[in-house]
Amino acid sequence: MLLLILMEGDKLKSIFQIFLNIIKFILWLMFNRIMALPVLISYMFVTKSPSLTFQIIIMFLGVILGIITTKILYIIYKKRIIKHNPLNLEDHVSINKSNILTWVKIIILSVIMILGKFIFEHNFMDGGNSNTIATNSVFDSYSISFFLLLVLFGPLCEELTVRGLFFSYFNISDGKFSKIVMIIINGLLFMALHGSLNDPSAIQYFVVGIILSIVFIKTKNIQYSSFIHVMLNLSAEILGILNI
Repeated sequence: MLLLILMEGDKLKSIFQIFLNIIKFILWLMFNRIMALPVLISYMFVTKSPSLTFQIIIMFLGVILGIITTKILYIIYKKRIIKHNPLNLEDHVSINKSNILTWVKIIILSVIMILGKFIFEHNFMDGGNSNTIATNSVFDSYSISFFLLLVLFGPLCEELTVRGLFFSYFNISDGKFSKIVMIIINGLLFMALHGSLNDPSAIQYFVVGIILSIVFIKTKNIQYSSFIHVMLNLSAEILGILNI
């Protein structure tokens, strides 16, 4: 009887921990958007035609928040993988001779994904998607202050949360089945965070989320998926500016 009570207690403790991790993860997802608040508040409540000086001020605020947010998320990520790290993830970021071949592969993969994204969007998404249209509207008004958020701080914070914290909170083992399930769930999460579920963009975001998750798990280091994410966003904004 005592053994059964202890077993039930362990089950309840596990369920409670999963629920707690879900709440924490949602809060961190919300936290990584804080950097965009100066731009969004200004766009919605102040002006849609800001002066150059006003844009620089908003950019300054966004950059400060971006640096703080990225730093905090990285610290939390490092603490999490010390506490729970079944995938043996690394917490350091470096570029050296030992990983130069990996970087070459990552750069090649980035180019392939950029080309694939370009081809997909120009053949299946002529009208764009709700997420892109909304982002472009803000970018057109606050291009200076929004650029760094879209191409640098946004991708870095998303990788730390959507990849780093997600797998640390919810991946229970290094087993093949567990990793496959979590990769699929992560792809669905990435898709849900980036667009409507009823347009072609859903396929694109799901595939990108899957690839970034595989890169993260295979390399066991957040720097590689972060690099690809930054390159994808940077290329999208450059092509948008050039109207290509």
